[in-house]
Amino acid sequence: MKITNAFLAGLLLAVSSSAIAFIDDVSYYTGFGVSHDRVKNANDSTLLHFSSFAGGHFFVGADLHENYGIELGYDFTGAEKKTVTVGAVSAKSKSKLAGFYLDAKGYYPVMDNLKLVATLGFGIKRFEIKYSGDAAILAAADVSARTYKSKRKTILRAGLGLDYMFSDNWGANLMARFENTKKLRFKNNSNAFIGNTKSIGASVYYKF
Repeated sequence: MKITNAFLAGLLLAVSSSAIAFIDDVSYYTGFGVSHDRVKNANDSTLLHFSSFAGGHFFVGADLHENYGIELGYDFTGAEKKTVTVGAVSAKSKSKLAGFYLDAKGYYPVMDNLKLVATLGFGIKRFEIKYSGDAAILAAADVSARTYKSKRKTILRAGLGLDYMFSDNWGANLMARFENTKKLRFKNNSNAFIGNTKSIGASVYYKF
């Protein structure tokens, strides 16, 4: 019994020491970035055509090892506005996309301070579009003067890019990303939905 207890105590001590050492090796960072997002449109109507957004994101992360880490963030787009005019009347739309994400990150060193980055994760996103203006124009697009919001859905994300540390604490990256946002169907108009999203973004971050 004493031998067993001693063994278990030694095993617990070894595991605890390894965990502490692992935690000590973790480096944390936080930052923000900007992006250009292109959303594939699933409707040919000019009024429904939301295709290009200026966006941004805030994030915190942890590099668990020199070759992998995790990142939690919130990304969003600015509102894209469209106007359709027929004669003396017009109709408008304003759309945006936002949500949280969690990514696993893999790093491959290319040269000093420069790494290739690959990400794979998921997000919880919602798309929103607001229509206003002439009822006849809106009816032709199979919508009405209201705000349409999609259900919050879990989507898959993937990215590829480069990461560069230009000092001991400051770094930047350039990323291309894909998200399967076609799952974001509108709750009050099942015939209207968006396609997938492709984006290019740049971020800066501070590593503690």
